[in-house]
Amino acid sequence: MAFGNMNFSALAQGRQAWRTFCANHPNFPKFLKDVKCKGMPVGTKVTISVEYPNGQHVNSEITVKDSDAALFNTLQSFL
Repeated sequence: MAFGNMNFSALAQGRQAWRTFCANHPNFPKFLKDVKCKGMPVGTKVTISVEYPNGQHVNSEITVKDSDAALFNTLQSFL
């Protein structure tokens, strides 16, 4: 059922998926809470690495800039 642009069914499914994810990977939510508490000040380096089952790696790194602050503040409201 949708209310305006809000799809409550999808929201409920996403919430259940998040609960399952947290049960499967309990350290990840703890990591997110730790980052949220410490914040992401300018100069913070964020590195993301993915290793696929075939051994392939994909990596990215950013250094937080002043202009990134609004985005990270918005993302923190979801945690």
